[in-house]
Amino acid sequence: MTKLSKSSKTKHAPERTCIACRKKGTKNDFVRIGEGRGAYIHRETKCLKVVIKKRGLDRALRCKVPNEVYESLFKIAGVGESDDSGNMENISVRK
Repeated sequence: MTKLSKSSKTKHAPERTCIACRKKGTKNDFVRIGEGRGAYIHRETKCLKVVIKKRGLDRALRCKVPNEVYESLFKIAGVGESDDSGNMENISVRK
């Protein structure tokens, strides 16, 4: 068995997972929601729609997330005014 020297080890870069599509990536690929136990979401409109429609933050953060958080999610994520189909206004938040 060959021993690795300390200088040959590579630094570990932590991976995050999108709560909507479950794809992994680096910290810069995501928007982080919450303090302490946080959740990561891609800046893509389709991932945001999934999180809003299925109330994914409630599950990921293990608490009831106010509707205002879901309603402002697009602004926080820095997504433009429209998605691939042209609208974001038709996205509703379940009560």
